[in-house]
Amino acid sequence: MRKLFPVTAALFGAILLAGCASNSQEITKMGGLSIKVENTARTEIDMVKIWKREDGELILTGRIMQRGYGRLIRGHVDVEFVDNGTNAQRQYVGEIQRAIPITKHFKRANFDSNLGNLELAAGQLNLRYHEEAHQLEPMELKKNT
Repeated sequence: MRKLFPVTAALFGAILLAGCASNSQEITKMGGLSIKVENTARTEIDMVKIWKREDGELILTGRIMQRGYGRLIRGHVDVEFVDNGTNAQRQYVGEIQRAIPITKHFKRANFDSNLGNLELAAGQLNLRYHEEAHQLEPMELKKNT
């Protein structure tokens, strides 16, 4: 009985992982899409990928690595899509999930952003990390009210 448990657990895990992998498809390297990341001296964005879900919506995922002392990673990731044809800009916000301290000097957190049914045939995604909370309205509107 004890010899069957590892085999059963391995089979169950393989079936579970195969089911999760079939729900979305990575499309990061398709078409004329380029991804531009603006890193700072302390913070770096990497492992950026775009996934297409079964319902057609696009999900942007990535990782933030932060060096140096200080608080855990907070804030948000600005995501801007610039279409090559019309130069129309669309803004999105990448929500940061719980930060994981690796050492005293090194922290990591994942982020994701729902891009909706955006057509990514040709264009550029610009990513930039901000430590502050996301402003729901422009600063000019807040000063006038």
